[in-house]
Amino acid sequence: MAASSLPDALRVLPSDLKPLDALGPLHVDALRLILEGGSVIDWTRLAFTTREEVDHFLRLCCFDPSSPSDQAWMRGVLRDAASYVTETFHHHVPPAVVDPVEIHDPFLYASGAREPLYQKTACMVLKVCDVIHHIEGRDLFHRLPLAEEAFGEMASVRVMAVFRQMIDAGFPILEATASAKSRSSLISKLLQKTESVAATIYDRTRFRVVVAEHTDVLPALHCLAQRLFPFHVVVPGHTKNSLIDFHEVCAATPAWRKFLDVLPPKSTLVDTSEIADDASVDTGRNESSGASYRVLKFVIDLPLRIEERLISPEIAEATRARTVPCLVEIQILDAATARANEEGENEHERYKRRQRARVLRRLSRGLEAPSAGDPRDEDEPR
Repeated sequence: MAASSLPDALRVLPSDLKPLDALGPLHVDALRLILEGGSVIDWTRLAFTTREEVDHFLRLCCFDPSSPSDQAWMRGVLRDAASYVTETFHHHVPPAVVDPVEIHDPFLYASGAREPLYQKTACMVLKVCDVIHHIEGRDLFHRLPLAEEAFGEMASVRVMAVFRQMIDAGFPILEATASAKSRSSLISKLLQKTESVAATIYDRTRFRVVVAEHTDVLPALHCLAQRLFPFHVVVPGHTKNSLIDFHEVCAATPAWRKFLDVLPPKSTLVDTSEIADDASVDTGRNESSGASYRVLKFVIDLPLRIEERLISPEIAEATRARTVPCLVEIQILDAATARANEEGENEHERYKRRQRARVLRRLSRGLEAPSAGDPRDEDEPR
């Protein structure tokens, strides 16, 4: 179906989600984080206003707040985080934060929605909770008797189910696909990196969404952030966004303008001091692509809930974690941009020639080597 044949009435969010101009600070902050590739560890506060918002967030994290076992799990992580803050920094953590009446309470404290005096401490503790939860999830990942491909398949099932929900709700998605890098592509990607060959491949499992119009990109992102993943799992420094300027959207959206005064400038969202100034380091860029290539893509540590039948008594004894993080890349672009990305300097075969040329230069230093393709393409920037 051509993009122009879609009626304007379809270019809205599914009925269970608020329109963009009605979003509160929680959802606006989440969109900013994704679009600019920041980290919640640098935030000074959260923006939850109701218990229901926290409940929804926890369920996106694959926790069931109504489950006694999940409650015990979350409270254990909370106690460990509070102990770290106290022992490492000698900072007092109030009992209401470390042993809350409801597991939702620390999130509301960190947002200033309840007991403002607890706000900074609750924020510190929850940041540590995030790190502890990630460490334990990775530990469970390595203990499970599953091949890495199995986690990619689990992620694909979850992501594609959300895509189908969006399509069934009438969202103008023209294409929704999943893919995994081939062995040859993995080798080429690692050979481009200046890091060790053990470096992380962030886009091993990838998902691509093509929407009808450019104005559908931001609603699609909001929908995914409400149905698929919690905002804090965005991997900092690995967003490539050449489609949407968040601050321009804020300035053009009357209901969002009030957020501009409280949002940090873009340059403070990611600490780039430790990111090498090298084209081959994976910081969201791909130097083999053409200069006019445009896309919104980001990497998330998608939480996957592990079925109890896969957790042996030995694993259960060793770790309390029941979710694992799975790195996936999500690309969102509109139909016109998708077409332009397949033309001229962005055409796929030209991209592959530029990539082969870069890899060959690294492999053949000091040696005579054959050409990897048209030499005119070798130095074209992304």
